[in-house]
Amino acid sequence: MRELHPIGTKFKVWAKIKNTQDAPHLYTSWQWKYEIVSDEDVQAFINAKQWGIRKDNL
Repeated sequence: MRELHPIGTKFKVWAKIKNTQDAPHLYTSWQWKYEIVSDEDVQAFINAKQWGIRKDNL
């Protein structure tokens, strides 16, 4: 996905917290669907605090 879109493009992805020996971190698969979002979409998402909620189409 990073090669298909210009630098600065914002993506909404489904990610999991993965615990490893070093430290927990976010994991997402290149095979999972993603959504391109605008700056306004990003701000609305952050303000709504909707993380952890999955849409059926993602």
